Amino acid sequence: MLGDFWGPFKEELDFAMANIRKTEVTIEKPCPDCGKPMVVKWGRRGRFISCTGFPDCKHAEPFTTGVKCPSEGCTGELVERRSHRGAAFYGCSRYPDCKFIANKLPVVA
Repeated sequence: MLGDFWGPFKEELDFAMANIRKTEVTIEKPCPDCGKPMVVKWGRRGRFISCTGFPDCKHAEPFTTGVKCPSEGCTGELVERRSHRGAAFYGCSRYPDCKFIANKLPVVA
């Protein structure tokens, strides 16, 4: 049974690995540490912004939603995050200084 599965699967996997193209979305923001361009990447907890100089430069930032944190006196923006169980929520980019979280994005007036 495993042999019947593995043969066709291996052929498709080899084809996909030979023809896959990795795309990077460059943003117009230089890395604050080394000055190289920053790109949008995907990790196990969602999108983030990272330096193209990785692994020499390990600077990374959260991918913000553009919505300002509603906590009084906070200058951060809300970031989409995932819990260890996979549930999505929004938290402040200035965590742990600001501990604001919400299940939905607040309505911007």
